[in-house]
Amino acid sequence: MPNDPQILDIVRIGDSEEARELELVGAEGVVLGITEDEVTRARWFAIQVGDMPTVMLAAHDVTPTGRSVPRESVYSDGRLRVSPKGRVLGNEPSHSGVDPESESK
Repeated sequence: MPNDPQILDIVRIGDSEEARELELVGAEGVVLGITEDEVTRARWFAIQVGDMPTVMLAAHDVTPTGRSVPRESVYSDGRLRVSPKGRVLGNEPSHSGVDPESESK
């Protein structure tokens, strides 16, 4: 949809049952992900509001503000290691494609 928010856009959360339940009515958040139901074609947005866990909200629950944030303000340059079962194993700083082992030789 042409006017739907894109990833890294700032959106305002509207007054819906889910938003009231989460106490997010009127809050602004950043879109971190977008998904679409294959059957209904309804779009859902993964929204980060402050330090809260990311929430999924339907397209009708969010309104674009016309603003966005730079990628660096949301994502670090580091890497997150995760086991095949989804357990976080640790964080690693990014090396900008340079192997730290080769730098020390």
